[in-house]
Amino acid sequence: MCLVILGHRACSEYPLIVAANRDEFYARKTEASTFWPQHPNLLAGRDLEQGGTWMGVTRCGRFAAITNFRDPAATAMAPRSRGELPLQYLVGNMTAGAFLNRIAERSSLYAGFNLLLGDREEMWYFSNSPRQTNGEPAGGSPEPPRILAPGIYGLSNALLDTPWPKVERGKQGLTRALQAPVDHDTLMHSIDDR
Repeated sequence: MCLVILGHRACSEYPLIVAANRDEFYARKTEASTFWPQHPNLLAGRDLEQGGTWMGVTRCGRFAAITNFRDPAATAMAPRSRGELPLQYLVGNMTAGAFLNRIAERSSLYAGFNLLLGDREEMWYFSNSPRQTNGEPAGGSPEPPRILAPGIYGLSNALLDTPWPKVERGKQGLTRALQAPVDHDTLMHSIDDR
């Protein structure tokens, strides 16, 4: 299960702090985060199968992360790869809100996803999956993209802040981590509760 825990303007020292884990089939070829030769301002992992990414940042402060939306009833292949969405935002120049509003119009071309996009000022969220009630899809259209207030958020393979135990523990761990000097091991522990 993919997991992204982030603090967006949750403390004055770190405008954005992220702890994340990507779960993927071992057979899917990927490349670890590095600066991309064709996009020298982009630091991101690379999906060698489809060419996109699941998370990245740029030197000018743009951030993107995507998780799949787990829905066993909708497992058919989609016409487009979800990994192109964070990549398009990161190498483009549209604001996160404008980009997500454009994506919302054609989000049915992709399998279920959750997308976090931001820059030095704002953080946005959008999912192409319908809102859920008591863990069950409510049907209808997805909610429109929304800007996130400062705070700590958790994202896995359901909608943002769905109270799955791993999400709740990750948010609590990041909250504790921000009360002391933050280092890699502390962030890793916040998402590594087995």
